[in-house]
Amino acid sequence: MAKARNVLVLFGIGAVLLVAGYFGAKFMAENVAEQKVKEFFAGMDDVAHAQYGEVEVDLFSHEAVIHDLTIAVLGGKDIDVRKFTLSRYEEKDGLPSALKVRFEGVTLPVTPEYFAGSAADMKAMGYDEFHCDYAMDYEYHEKEKSFELRDFSLAVADAGRLSLSLRLANVNMKDLVAGGASSMLVGIEGAKLRYEDDSLLGRAIKAAAQEQGLSEEQLMEQFYAGIDGEIERNRAKGQDFAVQVLEQLRRFVDNRKSISVSASPAEPVAVLQLLGLDDAAKVVRALGVKVEAE
Repeated sequence: MAKARNVLVLFGIGAVLLVAGYFGAKFMAENVAEQKVKEFFAGMDDVAHAQYGEVEVDLFSHEAVIHDLTIAVLGGKDIDVRKFTLSRYEEKDGLPSALKVRFEGVTLPVTPEYFAGSAADMKAMGYDEFHCDYAMDYEYHEKEKSFELRDFSLAVADAGRLSLSLRLANVNMKDLVAGGASSMLVGIEGAKLRYEDDSLLGRAIKAAAQEQGLSEEQLMEQFYAGIDGEIERNRAKGQDFAVQVLEQLRRFVDNRKSISVSASPAEPVAVLQLLGLDDAAKVVRALGVKVEAE
């Protein structure tokens, strides 16, 4: 009987230690996460000021989450953010060397205050406000002098998603930020810009047809006649890259799914090397540029 009581006591003590350890670790994680959030927003002080309340943290993923964030852009309008998530933020020598962040539920009204002269065109496409999600994920490896932008994206509900990924070599981040000459020696290892359409293209076609007093079918007939003619003219001139671009553009308009432009050079191409090329076709070949549509 005494042994059973001892076992129960040990279990009780263990449970208390586990609970205390969990809340202690959570308290420490929240403090660390809040400090990281402060450091992140401190880097924006030159262009914007952030207002937010409590910082929540996931003990296991270490993600810091803020709900109902407001960013006051200097000289501009306040931007409300439904959810902000900071998954990673690291600094070295005062420069952010790694960052993974998401802004979700950013609402922007379609008014001249936000979009200047483009507001009327957006209204014509049926937009009264935009609901956006932003994401950025990058890392700088100082030892290897490499920079990887895994994701830099903007997704707009009922419009589409634009994303960029990038790999650079021979990067001196400190000198690059300072505008030093080493920026000319940065090598491009790879890049991809991709657009995934939701309904933006269809809305743009409808608005253009109405503006020109045509049906959508008539407008598309004109488009296909024009682009098919351009494809044949460039094919006759031996402009293979132009033909590829036009064919993929036609396919994108047909399917309204996605289109991407990628660069995949056989070896890193320095910015200085690109500036020395006197022909756009040489730049395309050096970078291994390719256009693809679904």
